[in-house]
Amino acid sequence: MKHPFPGAAVFILLFTMLVLPRGGFSSQGSAMSYLERGMDLAAIEPYRASLEYLRAVDEAPDWDYPHVLLARLYERRMAVSMALDQYEEACRIGVSQVSLEPLVYLRAGHLSAAKGLYEAASRYFRRAEGFPHYRAEAEAARRDLADIGKALSFTNTDPAAAETGLRDIVSRRSAWIAPAIMFARLLEEERKTEEAETVCRNILDQRPVRSLTLLGDLDEKESGQYVFAREALGSGEWTLSVRFPPGEYRYLFVENFRLSGERRFPDPDAASVESTPNGEKYARLEVKSTNAPTRFRYRTFPDDPVFSEAEELFENLRQRKLNPFYRRSPYFGEEALGKEVKFAYRNPAAYAVWIVGDFNQWGQDYDNKGNQFLSPKFYWPMLRDTNDGTWRVTSKLAPGRGYYKYNFVVNESFVSRDPIVPVSLSNLPVTDAQALAWGKESYVLVEGAAAYDVEFVIPRNSYPTAQTMWLVGSFNRWGGTADGGALSPSLYINLVLDHEAGLWRTHVKLPAGKYQYKFVIDGKTWVSDPLTRKNSSSRDMNSSIAVNATNTNNYAGHWEPVEKKP
Repeated sequence: MKHPFPGAAVFILLFTMLVLPRGGFSSQGSAMSYLERGMDLAAIEPYRASLEYLRAVDEAPDWDYPHVLLARLYERRMAVSMALDQYEEACRIGVSQVSLEPLVYLRAGHLSAAKGLYEAASRYFRRAEGFPHYRAEAEAARRDLADIGKALSFTNTDPAAAETGLRDIVSRRSAWIAPAIMFARLLEEERKTEEAETVCRNILDQRPVRSLTLLGDLDEKESGQYVFAREALGSGEWTLSVRFPPGEYRYLFVENFRLSGERRFPDPDAASVESTPNGEKYARLEVKSTNAPTRFRYRTFPDDPVFSEAEELFENLRQRKLNPFYRRSPYFGEEALGKEVKFAYRNPAAYAVWIVGDFNQWGQDYDNKGNQFLSPKFYWPMLRDTNDGTWRVTSKLAPGRGYYKYNFVVNESFVSRDPIVPVSLSNLPVTDAQALAWGKESYVLVEGAAAYDVEFVIPRNSYPTAQTMWLVGSFNRWGGTADGGALSPSLYINLVLDHEAGLWRTHVKLPAGKYQYKFVIDGKTWVSDPLTRKNSSSRDMNSSIAVNATNTNNYAGHWEPVEKKP
């Protein structure tokens, strides 16, 4: 992949040459041994390589070479501020190899521009102009700095001109993060939120570690179900706690699983690492008991403050769209009949966590062509406790069915199973609301009276123009209207159109008993079940159904003169 900063390939070639310190090797012998260890680690364990380079800096603080090596490593991992600090220190000491000097100035200039330090960037580019081979590149960079200044001068008087100028700069200088953030903020002010989100995503995609996943014997099908949580916004520390059955396992860590820049490597802290015949390396893990979770920890470079600023802006933009769905009642599903269940998921750095499962259609809705998509009508948003970074929601689920399946959707994209629940349904007690079976879904046990699977159907030709069909009744507080409220997406039940059968249909788990219900067409027209018309000529009454071991289909429903619903 092409590096976002120009001149990087030439720099790497020159920079790998031995650069003699001005004072000779009298004080650099031990520093050189640290550098050698760091260079051996740089490709596979960059964070630990940086620790070796830092030891070399401590041993020989007036030698420019360790600073340049460390700066280059930080730069490759997009630790912009730390890289700039090291280049600046090398410039202060004096770059000992003449051929490296202009490249150091260019690198420092680009990093200064990435941070929004435009005057410093201009000074570095001007110094690079003194070297004929690099003059054109440095002059072009200074012209772009001038264009940034011009665009910023228009922000209050001519926002459209400022927007055009910044858009041009961002398209040419993707690694200059500060002007891209300014561009996103300008778009936000102009209420062009979707484009502002896109700009922020492009910035955040430059981060070297966007996700961390655990794979191996623990997830042979590579479903990516074990996802690390970043400890805090901008933090370089990732953690995962999981309960596994007793046994021995091979595993590895994956940065950016199924994304650009994917990298697989064994746990750097593992006590044992083995190699397969094809050269892959795995860490080994022995689990003796499931009483306590196995804790995994990985430390890498923290996100640079410029990325943290972009991430905060992106989160604010997204939360404005998501917040309306966080104001629902804390109870979902069959509130009157259900048993309280508490769900929790720890991820301090996430900006949105939803729970999906077979109790809410896995958060899926359907468009007119039958395509599925995650919909706020069905997924359950969780609320973050700012004290410990744990996301929580309390629900009520119908008892007696046994185990419900569920997972978490994090930041609107990747799916994680619940990592803290027990791993065996047979040899561990069920605690609180959670139990786990081996597989890619989490499980929750809701004990109580027996529940039955009831299918509700309505022929499409009964209401051929209907675009949506919802089920409401005494089992879900009439979709939220039982107490005079409005229809709530968290309570009414969506019917899915089966084009082949010509039916709208859904399944609901209900304990034994008698229930009343109606259908709602396109969110406004309430109708009784047309399949029960043979028992009454009235269309104003509610349909009813008796649920027991022998009757779980609404074709057996009948009419009763009960309180009329709208």
